[in-house]
Amino acid sequence: MQTHQPPKPATHDDDLAPRRVRRWLIVIALILLTAGIAAIMALDPWGGDGEEASSIITSNQPSAADDLADTVNPSVVSVFTYSPTFSPGATGRAPTGSGSGWAYTGDGYVITNAHVVDSVDEVDVITFAGEVMPATVVGADWYQDVAVIRLEPDDDQALPPATTVGDSSRLAVGDPVIAIGTPGGRYANTVSVGAVTGVDRRINTGSGYSIRNLIQHSAALASGNSGGPLFSMDGEVVGMNVASRVSRNGDVSNADVISFAIDGDAAIEIADEIIADGSANRPWLGINGQVSNDGHVVLDVEPGSPAEIAGLEPGDVVTRIDDRIVNDGGWFIDLLYQYNPGETVTLAFDREGESTMVEITLGSPP
Repeated sequence: MQTHQPPKPATHDDDLAPRRVRRWLIVIALILLTAGIAAIMALDPWGGDGEEASSIITSNQPSAADDLADTVNPSVVSVFTYSPTFSPGATGRAPTGSGSGWAYTGDGYVITNAHVVDSVDEVDVITFAGEVMPATVVGADWYQDVAVIRLEPDDDQALPPATTVGDSSRLAVGDPVIAIGTPGGRYANTVSVGAVTGVDRRINTGSGYSIRNLIQHSAALASGNSGGPLFSMDGEVVGMNVASRVSRNGDVSNADVISFAIDGDAAIEIADEIIADGSANRPWLGINGQVSNDGHVVLDVEPGSPAEIAGLEPGDVVTRIDDRIVNDGGWFIDLLYQYNPGETVTLAFDREGESTMVEITLGSPP
């Protein structure tokens, strides 16, 4: 197995939390499991400790995994992000994070996690062949944590070949899978092998919405695997890695690995929308608010939004969308995002102890 060592890095919508919290939620949030002995930890894009390592394969059939990795590795990339720095007499850029990605098309579109490239100034991608290419962020969907970037190669640089995308709806518990990414921001094309252990999972972000459409699997992941592909043994992308269960001290046991990948079908649907329109097809109501025991409290209403046109005001508590109750078991954003722009919903809300119902036609984010 060949390993490439990359060089050292030289929406707006109806928030349930302040935007700066939402922006970094997937990066830093620790969500405690029910048992209280472990945590679901998003795979943050920060770099590693500088130790040397080679590709890791954990499998009862290493030769099969090795052959598959040789086939798909050219489509897997490392993603590095930067911000400008200014000091007396000098300017430059500082690395802000790293992650993984995979070539969706042969003309430079790459898919990764939204939290890897959210609010960054510059993005570089390093291909399996060792080419360093700048990239621009085409768009990102924070809700499902999917982003699309586009590579900008020089004339003499070859773009990575497109992956083959599979039908993730056919996945079943027990199916073998492999994950490829750049843990630590430096161990490019590290391979881990596991099996599907659950489908149609979701995890609570701790901020009033859940990440849905998740595949649970047992391939080991680490920081920097964010955005890396999950392959079937046919060499097809069936998911994108986003989170992993770790113990409180950060240890990961191969005997007890619980990792999560965004379902490939869901990721591709959003990526196609981003490529076509620059954003995901999410409905817009136009309120900023927060979760409460009684519903969703409106903090402010955006001028000209569907919410303002319908008469919503700060202090209103949204209690129902159509026949769906807004509470801890049915968060507002999860319920709202089951609709599409242009659809009309009936919204129930309380104002100073009185209940009101209004019809609202959902818009698209401006």
